Amino acid sequence: MRAVAVLSLLTLAAAAPTGRLAARGCSSYVTVASGDTCWAISHTKGMTVAALQQANPGMACTNLQIGEKICVGGTAAGSPAPAPAPAPAPAAPAVPAPAPAAATNNGGYTYTGKRITYYTAGLGSCGWSNSDADMIVALSADTMGAQSNGNPWCGKKIEIYNPDTHKTATASISDKCPGCPAGGLDLSPALFSQIGDQGAGHYDNVSWKLVG
Repeated sequence: MRAVAVLSLLTLAAAAPTGRLAARGCSSYVTVASGDTCWAISHTKGMTVAALQQANPGMACTNLQIGEKICVGGTAAGSPAPAPAPAPAPAAPAVPAPAPAAATNNGGYTYTGKRITYYTAGLGSCGWSNSDADMIVALSADTMGAQSNGNPWCGKKIEIYNPDTHKTATASISDKCPGCPAGGLDLSPALFSQIGDQGAGHYDNVSWKLVG
C-alpha cells in the first residue's frame, strides 16, 4: 500500500511543473531532453537566451538536467507587469482656415478716389463717333486740357478699378467731360456696367491709370 502511494506521487511530479515554476505563474514549459541547450530551446520557442534565463532564475545553461522542467511562457514571479499603453492624446480641435482677404487693386494707380458716371456716347471731342457698346471714356476737362481734336490724351488706354465691386476694365479715351471733377471719368454705358451697376448712377472712389 505504501509503495502505491509513493508511485502516485512520482507520477504527479512528472506530469506537472515543479513548485518553483508554478510559483512563477509559468503557463508553458518544456522538459529538457538529451542534447538540449539553452540556445536550442530559446530558438525553438522564439525567445532569446536572456529571456529564457530571466524566466528560470537560478537555471545553469551549462548544466541542464535531462527531465528538468524549463519555463518558456508566462510571467515570472516578481517581474513587474508590463505598463499599460498610454492613452492616445485627444485630437486637437480643427481650426478653420481664415477667410481669404478681399482682393485689393490700388497699387500703381496714378489717379485714386475719383468719380465715374456714364453718358450716351456719340461724336466725341477727339473727333470720333462711338456707340454705347464701345469701351470708351470721356476724361475730365480739367485733366484733358482745352485742346480737343489731336489732344495727346485721345486714344490712350486706361485701366479702371472700382473698389466697391472689385472689378477692373480697360477703355480708350475718346471724349472730354466738362462737368466731371478733376480726374473724373464719364463712361459709356457698356463700360460702366462692366465695373458697376447703372442703377447706382455713379461711384466716387475709383482708381485709374494709363496702360497704353
